[in-house]
Amino acid sequence: MIRRIFSFFSTLESRTYYVFTFLILVTILSTQLISYQFTQRSLTDATNAQKGYAMERLVHQIDSYMLTMENIAQTVIRDEGVQQYFSSQEANPELKEDISEYLASFLRAREDITTIALLGPSAKEVTSSPELEISPYAQVRSQEWYREALDSPGRTYISSAKVQNLFYGIYPWVVSMSTALRDQSSGELLGVLLVDLNFNRIRELSEPVMQDPPEYIFILDKNGDYVFHPKQQLVFSGIIHEPTEEILNMEDHDTPLEIDGRSYIGRTSSYAGWKIVCVTELYAGIDQWRYVQVSYASIGLVAFIVVGLMANVLSRSITHPVKQLCTIMQSVDKNNFDITAEIDATDEIRQLSDEFNIMLSKIRDLIDQIHHEQELKRKSELKALQAQINPHFLYNTLDSIIWMSEMGNNQEVVLMTSALARLFRISISRGREVITVKDELLHVESYLTIQKMRYREHFSYSIDVDESILTAPCLKILLQPLVENSIYHGLKHVSYQGHISIRGKRQQGSVVLQVADNGAGMDPQTFNHMLSEEFVGTDVARSGVGLRNVHERLKLYFGESYGLSCSRGEQEETVVSVVLPEHARVDEEEI
Repeated sequence: MIRRIFSFFSTLESRTYYVFTFLILVTILSTQLISYQFTQRSLTDATNAQKGYAMERLVHQIDSYMLTMENIAQTVIRDEGVQQYFSSQEANPELKEDISEYLASFLRAREDITTIALLGPSAKEVTSSPELEISPYAQVRSQEWYREALDSPGRTYISSAKVQNLFYGIYPWVVSMSTALRDQSSGELLGVLLVDLNFNRIRELSEPVMQDPPEYIFILDKNGDYVFHPKQQLVFSGIIHEPTEEILNMEDHDTPLEIDGRSYIGRTSSYAGWKIVCVTELYAGIDQWRYVQVSYASIGLVAFIVVGLMANVLSRSITHPVKQLCTIMQSVDKNNFDITAEIDATDEIRQLSDEFNIMLSKIRDLIDQIHHEQELKRKSELKALQAQINPHFLYNTLDSIIWMSEMGNNQEVVLMTSALARLFRISISRGREVITVKDELLHVESYLTIQKMRYREHFSYSIDVDESILTAPCLKILLQPLVENSIYHGLKHVSYQGHISIRGKRQQGSVVLQVADNGAGMDPQTFNHMLSEEFVGTDVARSGVGLRNVHERLKLYFGESYGLSCSRGEQEETVVSVVLPEHARVDEEEI
């Protein structure tokens, strides 16, 4: 697995691409993260500031509302009928009924008031409805709101949220306001005014500040008790917990409190001393936040794709010329020295390719020089080999001349001596390597004349060459080794009279010379083996200057596509063919 992972970095292109992509990706992610955090903080600060302004307006509205409620309470306790009823020692049912109707008018005017009750120190009690009967088990005068009103003359007491159990049959969630009822002239304590408020008005005031759920507002008193909570029952049952202690320690202009993914913004009521708290899910109140997140993700994705493509183009622009140069080097490694590195790249790689071309040019010059030197060396060796006339052939020829001379066969002596002289004259050819086909035929005919006189009636020969090729260029001493091979390996050991046929013609723009014999025969595989290197040095291969010598000379002078070939003729004869170019190109001093 690790090896497979590292294989992705095995090339310069992949390493460059991945390094560039990684660095750019890190840069993009860092920039995106910083920008994201900055935008997040900016939007959060702006939202918190906006929310703070809204909370200050809400606090002002709640203070105004509570002041209105206090004014209502003051209006009630200053009412002439209320003062008269509670300051009188005698009960006045009609006046009580008027006061009850008077209190009921406030309930009809304001839906946020649940009940209003006037409670004297003794049994005098007036409620906003005759149907409201105070429970004897409520122990009214021992309840906190009653005692606090008596202990705080001239100040209105506001309780925390609670279930009111003062009346039979109804148990609403309320906030109780209580204030002492005193005689306006003497200041004598006459009782306590109780105003129970429901949460409708507080909820109405909070709604413009709150956005969509899960945002909500709750109110704590100075002691951390709940005055209002939209989920009052869940809070008092312990299902929902708020960090009341931390909230009470907050100042109005502190950074919002962030706990468990929620943001708490608090403002303090100057009238009631309440802590009014707005709770939002972090970033949930930012209308544009989803758009911001999608925008940043889209920008990051587009930037990554664009930069990835740019990194790919950049890495390719660096590595592609290098790969081109490597491909060219691999071609040179396969002995292709004719190629040239033409690379359109940066200055450094272009300079490298230019230096490579210079080096390649020098290598080609050196190879050409070595080939030329090897060719000259090979030609010298072949020329030296051609000059080495088989001593056995020369000895046998001279011995035959002496024998014929002693026998008085002067005419045959002259014929053999003339043929030998002509053989040597054409072999020398003034140092030229290329002669005409006509001269080569005279050379091989002189050789056949000598051999026929030596072997008498052992074989016959014929020469049938198209006159149109007699002037065509030909390597000297080309046919004699082939004839020698036919005599010594084809006809020498047969019991019948053999025949050697020399043929020549023009075929498909080339000159074809053939030497055929009806001797013992040779299959093409054996013939090709005789031309191979492992056959060199054997007795069979050293007939004349040798078949392989002729084969290599043809390839050396005319190219690798030329040489000797062997086949079987129509009469089951062995045919050795030589294909020559119609127009040979050699050095001038060799013509």
